[in-house]
Amino acid sequence: SQLLLYYLSKLREKHRIPDIPVYLNSPMSINATGIFCDHLGEHRLTAAECKNLCAVAKYVRTPEESKRLNDQKGPMIIISANGMATGGRIIHHLKAFAPDANNLILFTGFQAAGTRGAS
Repeated sequence: SQLLLYYLSKLREKHRIPDIPVYLNSPMSINATGIFCDHLGEHRLTAAECKNLCAVAKYVRTPEESKRLNDQKGPMIIISANGMATGGRIIHHLKAFAPDANNLILFTGFQAAGTRGAS
């Protein structure tokens, strides 16, 4: 997730992607992002790069916030834990947003062969 946020912040900075909402919808990824930026000595990013990385997305922490996200209109980028796209929050986002080519759903993990996410 942190790598995706980093590249999205760089793409925005260079005006390579439109200024559309980005949502990080994974409580574990949100917590890891905070830890990542609290420990600047453990990686090569500067404090400014970490600040930009953390600011690129709106954090979706609770199931209620995730459900409300499905009511949003307009193009967006959703970064979500994937669960092989067989369960959890991602299923609802795929149904709500995948049919619209203006949206982008980014999975943050491995997709095992034979699962919906690997298709």
